[in-house]
Amino acid sequence: MAPTSECTFHIYPKEITNPPVWRTLSVPSDCSFRKLHRALQIAFNWATTHSYEFHVHDPSFDPNAEEAQNSMAEIQRMIMKQALPDSNAPREYLLRVNDDQEWSSTNRQPVDCMHQGMWAHPRTPLKGASKTRLFEVLEKPEYKGKKMTYLYDYGDCWEHDIEVLGTAPVAGKIRCLDGEGHYVAEDAGCFKGWNKVLEAYRTASPDKEQKQNRLWFEKQASNRDPAGLSGDKAKRWDKDAINMKLSVLA
Repeated sequence: MAPTSECTFHIYPKEITNPPVWRTLSVPSDCSFRKLHRALQIAFNWATTHSYEFHVHDPSFDPNAEEAQNSMAEIQRMIMKQALPDSNAPREYLLRVNDDQEWSSTNRQPVDCMHQGMWAHPRTPLKGASKTRLFEVLEKPEYKGKKMTYLYDYGDCWEHDIEVLGTAPVAGKIRCLDGEGHYVAEDAGCFKGWNKVLEAYRTASPDKEQKQNRLWFEKQASNRDPAGLSGDKAKRWDKDAINMKLSVLA
């Protein structure tokens, strides 16, 4: 993969299946991970109010193994003490690429930035999203072909799988090629909360909680949709609107 090529990615938030939500993007390989983050915020209509990072997964990590379970429990304990886990503990990621933006009074930190250390490990390198380009990771032998994910919001933990479908020799602007599904509500409370929002629109006689969920999604959510999700609206998405926003992405 050359710096002047482009990658085609199939990207989808995990656990969202009814209906599924996914986007296919064409992205220049010399694009920074920060710019990819901004493109994903547009493609999935996230509200850019939370932290993010990209992960390259360690294929030897088994989350169901007893050793890994003990390690994750230890990591949680270390977080409370603001310390790293033991270097011999199983690591989940070969690489982390996270938000390295400088914050100020006019450019405030995301509300969840204090939880960034939850994914730290002594043997997992950390790179800055603005200084790291896609081809520098995707073509590096130790990372090439490995599973990659995009994590948005350290609280709700919206983890998106990123699959590389292919490459092309000539790079253009970031474009959305295909997709499916209405965008997910910010701060819904992970996929379980989103399912509750969807269910509120599927019932003909919503109870009090479901009426509140409808009201929240239409009027209060950071990425609210006043049109709601009744009928087939949960499957609707607007590729043209996404590409219009992507076309002016600096």
